[in-house]
Amino acid sequence: MPLAQARAILGPQVVPCGGLNKHFFDWTRDEQVAHLRDVVANGRRYWPHVLMDSGGIPDNVTREWFARFLAASRESRG
Repeated sequence: MPLAQARAILGPQVVPCGGLNKHFFDWTRDEQVAHLRDVVANGRRYWPHVLMDSGGIPDNVTREWFARFLAASRESRG
């Protein structure tokens, strides 16, 4: 459900959580960065919002790969 629709239904008293696609860690870095930017932009527009992945971090994600994800996340949040 788009965040704008969730915000309209939930109102300002509930903080939606989520936003990362379940296939996020299967994507290229460019696809991940584009998705993070989109999710963060929507979160700012319809705040408050907690960015999270309900599926957890897959076993095949290395420390280096996760560090790149964290860097992209920080960059997207400014």
